[in-house]
Amino acid sequence: MAVLKALDLLSTPQELHVVDLCSGSGLTSCALGLRNARVKAVTAVDLRPPQVMPHFQEAGLPHVRYLCQDMTKPGFFAALEGLIVEVSLPVVLLGMHCCGALSVIAMRIYQAMPQCVALVLCPCCSLRSLDIKRAERLCLPESLVAQGAVNSYDQWVSALLELLPEVPAFSCQDLQALHAEQKIEVIWSLAQLHARGAAQEFRETCMQDAWETTKLQRLAPEDLTRLASSFARLDLPDRGSNMAKALASSALPTVEAFDPPDLTRLANALCRMGHFEGAWQLYARVQRMAPGAGLQDLRGAMLWVSEMQKNLPRAISVLSHLTIFPRVARSPTWRATLGVSAVLLLWRQGSVSTARAARGMLQATTGKHRKVAGALEQRLDDLLLGREARAESMRQGSRGRHGTAAPASLPNELSRPLESLAAALREGPPDKIADRRKEFELLRHLAANAFPWAAQDVLREMEKFGAQKIFLKLAGGVKRRLLERAAAEAPPGLVVELGTYVGFSSMVLALGRDASPLPPSPDQSEGRPAPVPIVISCELDPCNALLARSIHGLAGLAEAIEVWIGNSSDMAHYVHERFGKDSVALLFMDHRGSLFHDDLRDFEEMGLLKDGAMVVADNVLKPGAPYFLWRVTQSPAFETQLLAVPEFGLGHQVLQDWVAMSRRTSAHSERPPPPAPPPTQVAALARRCDALRRRSLTGRLASEDWAEHATEMEKRLSELGISATLVDDGETTKGAAAAGRLAG
Repeated sequence: MAVLKALDLLSTPQELHVVDLCSGSGLTSCALGLRNARVKAVTAVDLRPPQVMPHFQEAGLPHVRYLCQDMTKPGFFAALEGLIVEVSLPVVLLGMHCCGALSVIAMRIYQAMPQCVALVLCPCCSLRSLDIKRAERLCLPESLVAQGAVNSYDQWVSALLELLPEVPAFSCQDLQALHAEQKIEVIWSLAQLHARGAAQEFRETCMQDAWETTKLQRLAPEDLTRLASSFARLDLPDRGSNMAKALASSALPTVEAFDPPDLTRLANALCRMGHFEGAWQLYARVQRMAPGAGLQDLRGAMLWVSEMQKNLPRAISVLSHLTIFPRVARSPTWRATLGVSAVLLLWRQGSVSTARAARGMLQATTGKHRKVAGALEQRLDDLLLGREARAESMRQGSRGRHGTAAPASLPNELSRPLESLAAALREGPPDKIADRRKEFELLRHLAANAFPWAAQDVLREMEKFGAQKIFLKLAGGVKRRLLERAAAEAPPGLVVELGTYVGFSSMVLALGRDASPLPPSPDQSEGRPAPVPIVISCELDPCNALLARSIHGLAGLAEAIEVWIGNSSDMAHYVHERFGKDSVALLFMDHRGSLFHDDLRDFEEMGLLKDGAMVVADNVLKPGAPYFLWRVTQSPAFETQLLAVPEFGLGHQVLQDWVAMSRRTSAHSERPPPPAPPPTQVAALARRCDALRRRSLTGRLASEDWAEHATEMEKRLSELGISATLVDDGETTKGAAAAGRLAG
């Protein structure tokens, strides 16, 4: 697929002749002949006898032919040149498996034959000892022969690049010759570049020119999504709004053609560009057309955007849409969570009186003496009435079953969405199977066993549940002590967590920053300014995010912790928008390891990390975060400790994991120099980690598989000079100062 995409990007004549060198069984040649309309002829070149090769003509591909030739023999050039002259079309040379000296031969063909307009080369092996012995017959350049057999793939590729003629620099004018799909591919590639200075200006100029010449109405949904995501990454305050409006207008008529993931990415991009209304119009239209579709990520994104815009009616409407959440829709625990989330939202962003009224309206939907509903509702009453007032009202029996005050009048704009939410929470019979989700079982366990407003007790019960009943991916045990240490050592400022899950580590961090788990006084809360959070935590899954909010409410930390719903890649932008530069004192990453390095780079480049800020990353060995480890151990902007600790959770205690603890140095507080580019071994490790992470989602990984992976990761990282210091389970974290560092 990468080869086909590379051919699509070539700015070459419309009709092409592709020569597939070292074609093997010819699968790539077949794909080119079937897929690409620009390719009018394909020649597959290999050593295999013709009788064992695919019969292209019998397969209905008469324009694909096979040339049985040895590329190292003297007659090869003449045979290939004769065929190229016969076809009489511009030639693209393709070399996907040109081992060693064969890559050099491919370059010589490209330079010697004027019909060749492009070379797509992916050298799979470096120069071998056998090639060195045959250097004179193969006409290898002396510069390569002098190096001998190259062991480093990076060195081999660099040596090959020196053999190519200089290519004219890409300019904005070159975009004019590309069709729409090619322009979007270029724009997407430019958006991924973290360019600075003149390079950044060139990138923005090219993207602006491409934008002005792209016809949005003709774009496919996936191309429109990529275009929006590309421009959202630029953070252009002057032009972003107009671009977002044009993108939203183009997408609205064909919204039913979008896949749910593309629609979610498009809505996120529009919100990041400041066009919240356009994102809501897309969401409202698709919600009317397919209310039960798998749009949970989109609903989560629109819930948080509505909260961020303080549009409470829309936020309550999205909560009612989440009652048809796939797989958990009719779970009694999920419905109780939604009702509690609505009241907590109104308490945080509205007023105590409004929250009391909503509490009274939604009470009947969960008032069947279920343990989880009763425990959550008691915490709500403590917030809205005060603990003493609630206890007195329960003694007198004048406040109803749970001691809730008589409902006050609601504003008209809130009464209708709350009525819809109440009706949705009552609709349909409960589903006990959906209620078996392990995160729901955790919430029920906490409601039945944890003391109210006792955050430390809630944390202990969560650790007990995850270690003795059902495995939960919690940063417990030694990892918890490392988090407490990081929270205590970080400078004053905001704590940001990427990866909330059920809210365990965010509570550890909040308590480590001296958060008080006691409920505020309702009298003082009425008319109060919005609380300033101690911890901002980001979670992609709306189900886990709302569950975490309920657990924070049980622990009495609903005011200290804000849970944002969305992608980690957008969090740096929104933290900067709300809190400004130099605001983050501690960044804890516990989401997807393959994203750690990109998210850290976003926080660095936006200037969010304070002088001396702590950066803590969990699971950097298992599943792993090779790019991140390379970055924090290579960059002079960080002093890094790598700690080997026992994993936490039922059935995983015997496994080992690494925690990375980095401190940002004051010498590079403004703009850190980029670290050295990672070697190819890091990319290979990253692919291995992603493959294992995908397998883990299927539930087919045993503890032995994780142990084998951790052992292999540790071995490969040690070859790069990356190692960790062991921290025993019974050891305190004060001995973690002697941590592993990257050598050299």
